[in-house]
Amino acid sequence: MSSVPEAIHVEIEHLLARMATAWARHDFDSLRELWRLSPEPLLYLAEEAEFARSRAEIEAYWTRTAAGIHEVRADYVLDSVAGLSADLYLATFRNEWAARDRPGDDLIAGTCRGVLIVETTAAGIRPRVYVEAPLAPLLYMRDLYKLVARTRGLA
Repeated sequence: MSSVPEAIHVEIEHLLARMATAWARHDFDSLRELWRLSPEPLLYLAEEAEFARSRAEIEAYWTRTAAGIHEVRADYVLDSVAGLSADLYLATFRNEWAARDRPGDDLIAGTCRGVLIVETTAAGIRPRVYVEAPLAPLLYMRDLYKLVARTRGLA
């Protein structure tokens, strides 16, 4: 049993739900409001080659995404929460995502695991660090082979 208060778990789950809603709506203003941007945040997304280590770099990512991706879905599931200090918590999660670059394009989807460091503030829980870790290609291929077997009636 975790020594982290249940209220913290609930707040983090609420934060992840708000993030998912903002992504689904392409609502980058809401994403901005969720972040604790001082001290400088750290954002590392599966589709990006480098970390975003400043507000300007995060803003540049959101601008590219808003212009370049037609649809994004992110369904977050909280796995665990550990206390780091009186006001900092580390959360692990899974993100079942889907995206479409342009209207009419096929939807692509996948799974990322992630780590989120949040801070309790007067405004509530705010992310300071967000890191995604996509599944290894081997795991995706294994899932693909299982799907093919099921669609052929073999499994």
